[in-house]
Amino acid sequence: MIKIFYICKKGSKGIENFCESLKKFVNETGFLRAQVLKINLIDMRLLPSIISSLTKKCEYILHVNYATLAKITSIVGLENRTVLTVHGIPQPILEDNLLYKLLYSFEEKCLYEARSKKIVTISNYASKILKCKFNINPAVIHNGVDHNLFYPANDKDLIKSKLRFPKRQIILNVGRLNSYKNQIILLNALNNLPGTKLTQVLVVFVGTGPLEKKLRKISKKLESDKGLRTLFLSNISTEILRLIYQAADIYAQTSINEMFGLSLLEAMSSGLPIVSSHGGAAKEILGEEYDLYFDPQNAEKLSILIDWLIEDSKSREEYARQCYYRSLIFDWKRTFEQYLKIYEAIINED
Repeated sequence: MIKIFYICKKGSKGIENFCESLKKFVNETGFLRAQVLKINLIDMRLLPSIISSLTKKCEYILHVNYATLAKITSIVGLENRTVLTVHGIPQPILEDNLLYKLLYSFEEKCLYEARSKKIVTISNYASKILKCKFNINPAVIHNGVDHNLFYPANDKDLIKSKLRFPKRQIILNVGRLNSYKNQIILLNALNNLPGTKLTQVLVVFVGTGPLEKKLRKISKKLESDKGLRTLFLSNISTEILRLIYQAADIYAQTSINEMFGLSLLEAMSSGLPIVSSHGGAAKEILGEEYDLYFDPQNAEKLSILIDWLIEDSKSREEYARQCYYRSLIFDWKRTFEQYLKIYEAIINED
């Protein structure tokens, strides 16, 4: 039995979800088995010995999800048994936190030196950057979404009540709170609306990060001046996240240049109308024909889109329907089948 070891950093929920989703399909093949290794930053130096002990008595493929990890497998001579998926392009210049700036600078350095049997990335947008900046020519395999987990609500009011949310229209954003994710533009856009509108709105941020303090300060002023309510949530279960998506009325994708946007896809699968920045891979996911895009620096355009969706329930329903059916293109089984071809090619070379 050949084993696939998925290696990721502990605490990175999106990539942990990626590994667990592929593991499920690997274990259904009958000829492959999968294991997910979640590594702390402190344990990185122990990774070579961990890999050595795990692979001593079996055929294996290492599937790593950071260039840092690929660098380690290369150092110990295992690059020909390694698949690297690049989930994002390090952008240390956009980081507010010094520690993250240093970590992403090191990840960037490792990406320049990346050596693996096969390198994959998650969007055509990310692929172009890897080719131009890092001289890497990756395969492109889009992530999927679990449609059995994230699906539209039958009764939003009932779910809002279950979550003890107020009876307001909910604008949702899920992701790390930082300059790159650009959540501040959402509050700036809402500030353009009159207080009579904002008393109908609850903004829910799911995530933490260096921008949180500033977002809370702006939110507090908007609540005092215009009656906007804002809720900050973190460390919630997948089940609660599913309910929050179902309770929401609008999803705001605010990132400057998202490489894929798993939370965007989860919102689409949950049947939410999306207002999205046109940066990064957004049009790849939502489609070129979708028309609720805004420039990630243009708060005025975002406020116009939000105002319209708040007022027009029929438009909300129509765009929600569009987003849901578009999400059906992105399926974890289809994603796995493309990775399986890569695993089989490595196996057959032996």
